[in-house]
Amino acid sequence: MMLSTLSFGFMAASNQVLYTLLLLHCTMGLIAALLAQRKHLNFSIWFIWGMVGGTLALVTALAVPAKSR
Repeated sequence: MMLSTLSFGFMAASNQVLYTLLLLHCTMGLIAALLAQRKHLNFSIWFIWGMVGGTLALVTALAVPAKSR
């Protein structure tokens, strides 16, 4: 009985860490999309790329030059 409560406690803590990392990943993706929009790039495409790429999308959005209007 003690073992099952310990494993469920670990699973709950593990899920909390997973959800926190997922939230941070998606937040970085949203920031990447907003940054790209300020550079006059397509928000929708960058939002999708941000949700998939997370940190990589943020770094890419920082590196890409602004589009001239």
